[in-house]
Amino acid sequence: MKRNPSKKDPKTSFMKKLLKLLKKRDYEPLNLNGLRDRLNVSHTQLEVFDSAIKELLINEKIEVNKRHFRLVRETKARKEDYPVVKGELFTNPKGFGFLHPSDPGFEENVFIPKSQINGGINGDIVNIEVTKTNSSKGPEGRVLEILDRKTQMIVATVTEILPQKRFMAFSSALGLSHPILIEAEKNLEIGDRVFAKVSKWHEKNSPTIAQVEEELGNISDPKIDTLCSCKEHVIRTDFSQSLKKELKNLSPQVSSEEMEGRLDLRGETTLTIDPDTAKDFDDAITITKDKKGSFNLAVHIADVSHYVQEGTAVDQEAALRGNSTYFPDQCIPMLPFELSNELCSLKPEVNRLTLSVLMNISSTGDLENYKIVRSVIRSNKRFTYKEALNVLEGEETSPYLEELKLMVELCKLLKQKRKERGSIEFSLPEAKLYVDKDGNPQKVEMIEYDITHQMIEEFMLKANEVIAKHLTKEEMPLPYRVHEEPKTDSMQDFSSMASLFGHSLSHVPTPEELQKMFEELKKTPETARLLSISFIKSMKLANYSTENAGHFGLCLEHYCHFTSPIRRYSDLIVHRLLFTDKPNPELDYRQLAENCSLKERQSAKAESQVNRLKKVRLLKELQEKHPHQTYEATITSVKPQGIAFETDAFLLEGFVHISQVGKDYLEYSKESQSLTGARSQTQYIMGQKIEVMLLEVDLIHSETRWSICSVNSGKPIQKAPIKKARKPKSGKRVFTGPKKNRGKKRKKS
Repeated sequence: MKRNPSKKDPKTSFMKKLLKLLKKRDYEPLNLNGLRDRLNVSHTQLEVFDSAIKELLINEKIEVNKRHFRLVRETKARKEDYPVVKGELFTNPKGFGFLHPSDPGFEENVFIPKSQINGGINGDIVNIEVTKTNSSKGPEGRVLEILDRKTQMIVATVTEILPQKRFMAFSSALGLSHPILIEAEKNLEIGDRVFAKVSKWHEKNSPTIAQVEEELGNISDPKIDTLCSCKEHVIRTDFSQSLKKELKNLSPQVSSEEMEGRLDLRGETTLTIDPDTAKDFDDAITITKDKKGSFNLAVHIADVSHYVQEGTAVDQEAALRGNSTYFPDQCIPMLPFELSNELCSLKPEVNRLTLSVLMNISSTGDLENYKIVRSVIRSNKRFTYKEALNVLEGEETSPYLEELKLMVELCKLLKQKRKERGSIEFSLPEAKLYVDKDGNPQKVEMIEYDITHQMIEEFMLKANEVIAKHLTKEEMPLPYRVHEEPKTDSMQDFSSMASLFGHSLSHVPTPEELQKMFEELKKTPETARLLSISFIKSMKLANYSTENAGHFGLCLEHYCHFTSPIRRYSDLIVHRLLFTDKPNPELDYRQLAENCSLKERQSAKAESQVNRLKKVRLLKELQEKHPHQTYEATITSVKPQGIAFETDAFLLEGFVHISQVGKDYLEYSKESQSLTGARSQTQYIMGQKIEVMLLEVDLIHSETRWSICSVNSGKPIQKAPIKKARKPKSGKRVFTGPKKNRGKKRKKS
């Protein structure tokens, strides 16, 4: 019996998949068998698939050349068929953006350079013209027309006071190149942050004009950083009265009636392991090992779907939020605290309703069988990651040492399986910010990705994979977590970058080559971090989609999110699909998946904005106490314009313009991506350690100004041989001093 009544005609579905594959910029023509393999065509589907091929050939959508299939005149067809593409614009604070097309037939995101954004802002519905199809970033375009502004509200900070209660202001949503004139009913001060309604958007020779709706406070007050970011990125913070009314009907404890019909696992040893500050414990683990050496792993996930019924006020609000948003000073939850921190949170020594994935895993790490059940558990112990690690390392005692040891043992098996698939593990530390009750940053702590983090992640990955495969067999329209293959050009660029550090990779590196390189990089943590981040940036962003494109990063054909329904709406959708005969015909699952992706991006931008501002605040405070304090940093990029770096203690990016780098002629080498002093022979190379000093902090723009104090005198981290620079006969040569002083002796400063 078909479980999804809305499922498309198989032939039409294959035609759409074929066109999508052939339109990819990095598609290399395949023969018929190659196409069948690429699209996982089963033996029973061969006749329908071949029929789809024939129809596309008859309609001249595709062509065959030497038995290999391709689009008919691909580049020409795109420019002719899609001179103008409609979609939603997503902008980056640096000024560039991407168009997410809504036009059927054009499915690739289009990169919009800063110079071609033409007044568009984040969320705008625009028409763009595709100007390039062979850029390293994929298709490129320029904004032709703004069809609809998604918001008329902006958060802006006063930068200049004008007469008649008018003020110039800056908004990070619009950027430096987008001037704003604020009109207010009373006087404002420089640094005041306001929530304003736009009455006129800027044109070539005139600024955006907006009127103050709400005064939020001054930039000097860190307590309102989160509030301002929530308003700017449309993060919902309040729960409605109708929602609160629904919550009053909830019992504070799990009743015996609610436990009826569930598998009772309260007698099993069950543990949770979470960060120090976590309160929403949505996963717990039970693990044993039998005489054959097989592992019995149970992943228990809070049964949020029991409490959050479809169509209720709580459900509607959760769908609008999409996920929880985590700031240094607070969490803006997807669900109200009565659920997220209480009834749904798997606290120790209380009964909790769960969905459990019971897995039997062999001594070699293979899944032998599984079962998905509604259950009730009673957690024995709440560990923090630090506490669990201390027990494993013998610094603390615990009656649950054996369970933790089994977790480590199984984790290593699952990691080996992932490695065999070709997946690459990045053990990158996280910079955890701590703030006081008033929002003042206190410190940055590096949280290492140790074995306790790894084992919980491996168990969650396994449960997510099992659920995705299960629901796929049931023909459910689940929101897959998809991660498409990176573009060929991106991989080629990364390969070139890796070669600068002495790693010889293929033009498009294989998983085996990458695994070997990152294994070697464990000996040099700074270089490992630099190349890891570069590799991650070269890949596409993961997102939610009802079209299963697989997960490139994990090397999995089926993957979804199931393990965090307290903080992700996508997981709640998956929970509801597990115990139903057919999906809700009134729901647009594709739209739900797209909304989850959108809300995820909004939250990430808001979190990143506040984290950066808090780090800048902390640096400002340290500078006031120690004006000449220097910081160790790692050069992340060298360009003709200057040097980008990351401070090791804060993981904060900085930039030193070429004019501020010493008093020497500097020659830029594109080949080695370095700057070299013509006289001093001082060399600045990507991956090199430097000492930097903070010169100035700009809270309004969340920017910092630095100087380079010294360069690591030891052998550069870069392994590739570097030729000594001489005064060039040609190429880029930059003089960093003022023009009027050229040729004159400089006074020592």
